[in-house]
Amino acid sequence: MMKVLAVLGWVIAVPFLALAWLGGGFEQSGADNQSRFESRARAACITSVRRQLHNPRSASWLNSTQWPVTLQDGGLYEVSMRYRADNAFGATVTESARCIVRRDEAQAFAVRIN
Repeated sequence: MMKVLAVLGWVIAVPFLALAWLGGGFEQSGADNQSRFESRARAACITSVRRQLHNPRSASWLNSTQWPVTLQDGGLYEVSMRYRADNAFGATVTESARCIVRRDEAQAFAVRIN
């Protein structure tokens, strides 16, 4: 009888442990979802700015994990960012930019850079 209960316990526990280990099956908290979105918003802004740079490989992102992501009117988010990159003359300059991001479920899409 004890062996049957032990096997039954493993049969029930293993699928739940596998789901937890793989990161699925359980609801994420609102804070986790917001943090994940903010990371994606920052990454979308980096991609958008990189496309506009004269020398994209020269870019270094200053404290990118600390860039504030703030909710704006119309459900858009603003990411205030700072970076260093080479300009067209080869000089390294430090720039600030405001990136407007649209949220689509958990994804982030840069709309414009100011």
